[in-house]
Amino acid sequence: MKASAINASILDDRNFVSFAELKDLTNHSKNTIYKLCNEGTLTRIKAKGVAYFRTDEVKSYLIGKGGSIA
Repeated sequence: MKASAINASILDDRNFVSFAELKDLTNHSKNTIYKLCNEGTLTRIKAKGVAYFRTDEVKSYLIGKGGSIA
């Protein structure tokens, strides 16, 4: 991911984001997101067959990758 400002206003209003929303936010492929889960970088929570991620973890990941959250 390039160091750039990310419009992450979706992270301000929620405790969780869906897999699709995370994919859009990070611009990562599905395989990359699964790799991050397997490495323990992000924790996937499944509810009724849908994968969700904690917004605080997503914010930490984005900041750690050199992105600034706008």
